[in-house]
Amino acid sequence: LLLELAEGIVYECHPELAIEGSMPRDEFKEELARLREMGFSLIPMLDFSPARNAWMQGLGYVGTKRYDDACEAILREVIELFDRPEYVHLGYEDESFAMQEDNAVINKRMPEKRIEDVNRLFDICREYGVKPWIWMSDKILESYGGEEMFRQGIATDVTLTSFAFKRVQEYHIKENRADPSMMLVKTLDEWGYPQIPMASTWLYDAVPMQAFS
Repeated sequence: LLLELAEGIVYECHPELAIEGSMPRDEFKEELARLREMGFSLIPMLDFSPARNAWMQGLGYVGTKRYDDACEAILREVIELFDRPEYVHLGYEDESFAMQEDNAVINKRMPEKRIEDVNRLFDICREYGVKPWIWMSDKILESYGGEEMFRQGIATDVTLTSFAFKRVQEYHIKENRADPSMMLVKTLDEWGYPQIPMASTWLYDAVPMQAFS
């Protein structure tokens, strides 16, 4: 089970991020134990992308020491809370102007700074023997400065998941051009990155199931 945490729990290192309904740590630990007794492997998901970090409230301004320190403290706490899980998903999608156009303040790092920041958290994962896991797409690749910078800056022990929102048949080659999401999966494999496939009904939540037969 992939558990997206955000403000869902009360962090010991930053209790000020809790909102009404956030689960106290002791109660959450009991829930983790209950799920493990049911046979589930549990993977925490945090999202440190500035397009998805409203849960961090005033700490969520990237490029500041306050932000860096908060990310590191929260990540360490979560890894220990989950007893060093196999993976931690760190998010890191949609760091672009387009995905933040409705925000009052837009946060976007230059590629060099983005690589520096994500590697700081990757190193914490490695310190605990945990595999770092992030989102990927052709647009995300651009935010790392493109192929050369990404491959130089991101080690091949980082697990990637490319976005895939369409039905399988829609990824077929059309007009001699393949869908970039599917092409990227093949490319990342050739570069040596481990990948976890994604499937989604997000685009089709209102489509009758007969449409998929």
